[in-house]
Amino acid sequence: MVDKLVYPDSFGRSHPYAFSISHWLHFEGFDHDLNLFHSGEPDTPSGNKRVDIKVLSPQQLQENNNQSYQNLSFDVAAALAGGVGSALGELLRKIVPAQAQVEALLLGTVKNPREQQHFESPKFRAYNFAWELAPTSQYEVGLIKDMANLFRRWSYPEIVTGTDTYATTYKPPLVWKVRHIGSEGGGTPKELSSYGKMGLSVITDVNLNYQSSGVHAQMRGGNPAFMNLTINMTELKLQHRNFFGDYTGAGGYST
Repeated sequence: MVDKLVYPDSFGRSHPYAFSISHWLHFEGFDHDLNLFHSGEPDTPSGNKRVDIKVLSPQQLQENNNQSYQNLSFDVAAALAGGVGSALGELLRKIVPAQAQVEALLLGTVKNPREQQHFESPKFRAYNFAWELAPTSQYEVGLIKDMANLFRRWSYPEIVTGTDTYATTYKPPLVWKVRHIGSEGGGTPKELSSYGKMGLSVITDVNLNYQSSGVHAQMRGGNPAFMNLTINMTELKLQHRNFFGDYTGAGGYST
């Protein structure tokens, strides 16, 4: 069984103009099947599908690409090129840091550290999705609560059957496939390429703010009148340049 939700729905019960939304996010959650031989292909979840959520694009949609570098010093190598005396002086500065300070005071100079950045590895790509939600009806209140509950519930691990009493073993949370879906002028929805390609990811945070207006506000029935929902995700695999395809010019990439 797959848990499904669309917000706002396209039948007019949630929002009268839901059919005109041109940018949606499609979240599909799959069981996490560990594959150590899988080196970063983006579209091939191997587990069973458990949840399907289609939601309007959030107010904040952020992608983070970072690389890891380390400082490397080439002082000794450079000193060796200057002869044995120069190399010994460089080693002395390394062993006795005060030596370099005394030299700087006497000569009025500062030692060139001869450092450079050395690449170590890419970092995991991370994403931030943040919605500011203000329901317009009791029905929409229910949809927003369901959406938050689905993301919250499926971000957690599951206790493996047979270990329930002591909760000794977890089955990992879901792996998510996320796509940008849109249409123009009421046309057939299709995947949007303008927002880049996102690899399979995991949910690291689900944050809810029930007082996003800054004051306590409730609708009839005690439901919050406003809600901020923030979801942070991190890709499952480290990526590489090949993942993004070749640049084709005219603002496009080939994949």
